Amino acid sequence: MKKLLCALYVLFIMLASLPITAAASGGCLHENTVYVSCGGTHDVGCGDCGEHLYTAKCSGGESTCGIRATCERCGGEYGPIPLPHQSSGELDSSADTHFYPCINCGEPMPGTEQSHSYGNWYLTLSATEEREGERARECADCSYVEKEAVPRITEKGDNGKMDSMVSIIALLAIPAVLGGLFLLWRGGIFDGIIAFILRLLGR
Repeated sequence: MKKLLCALYVLFIMLASLPITAAASGGCLHENTVYVSCGGTHDVGCGDCGEHLYTAKCSGGESTCGIRATCERCGGEYGPIPLPHQSSGELDSSADTHFYPCINCGEPMPGTEQSHSYGNWYLTLSATEEREGERARECADCSYVEKEAVPRITEKGDNGKMDSMVSIIALLAIPAVLGGLFLLWRGGIFDGIIAFILRLLGR
């Protein structure tokens, strides 16, 4: 059928070019080319004068499982029919889905692509003030692991604030205690306290 169409097209081009060729003195520039697919080849003709220019092989495009390549010029399919999709039988995964890939083209088998079914997040690296942490979760179907950064610790919690307050109070209290002991020693009270403690101890 395709060969018959090609033959009719060529005949049409030849008939259409006769009066134009006879009438034209300088000839057509053939700037408006048209392509007609003939299954593996395509006829190239002039869209202005109708003259058949040449026949060329189809090219370009890529074939995939069960589908022939498409010519980038004429848009027709050409070449042998590739093998159909065939599952590898092993589950593969991407960042968003898991699927059974085709062993011929590597693409997901039709109807096998599904979203991940994640479990709960678990911590894999604790965050500190110097570095980020990391947490992860795993797909229950394909074991794909999604990872996510945990922000660095930028502010201290309540315990940290309490520790800071205790440290400040201790630093302020040390001079006051030392000053009080000095005054007791200067007033002789400190010696009396020491003597009283020694008597209690039996010394």
